[in-house]
Amino acid sequence: MPRDNQISIDGGLDRFACMSCDERIFTSESALLQHCRKATCHQGEWCERCTWLFVSQSAYQAHRRDSDVHWVCSKCGCDESEKDRLISHMSESHLYCFEYCEQEFDNENNLQMHKQIHLPRSKECHGCTRKFATVSAMMLHLESDTCPSGITLGDIDQWAFGCYQSRYYTNEWDDEYKYKCPTCGNEFEFVSGLFQHIESPSCD
Repeated sequence: MPRDNQISIDGGLDRFACMSCDERIFTSESALLQHCRKATCHQGEWCERCTWLFVSQSAYQAHRRDSDVHWVCSKCGCDESEKDRLISHMSESHLYCFEYCEQEFDNENNLQMHKQIHLPRSKECHGCTRKFATVSAMMLHLESDTCPSGITLGDIDQWAFGCYQSRYYTNEWDDEYKYKCPTCGNEFEFVSGLFQHIESPSCD
């Protein structure tokens, strides 16, 4: 912990002192602790969980930030004693908040889309050695004509329409929105858009 504890508790000698207050002596441990909790001069310096009086508010804040017994919610300041408890708090009190990076979103769809950023890059491109977190990200890479393999958007469309099950997810070749979701019927201009839709919770 940063800096020494500013209280001294010696039960054997019945000595209970506040070092910050010129070694002021108290009659009991409970009286000393009550002083730490209530005294205006120690406002923002006392840690109840650790029974520790800090030399300043900034020292206390540094302790809360760095200590492994303080897990503080960046949204509301709730201070939990364990990481798992903070994760539970985030998921229960901040409905569309991703507990691992503590970002909050307006709706479930935006939250799920953000979670994809944290996924391992395990989807290898069909044309090169690059890896992506999702199939839709890999397809977008291919459609953008930047893959070293030379695969283009036209190649992707040819592949999609050539599949024997294409009738379930394609419209007409000349349509602006060539693709459709086989579950809900939403239409998409590109294969990547269809995959992104399927990967999200927006389709029931």
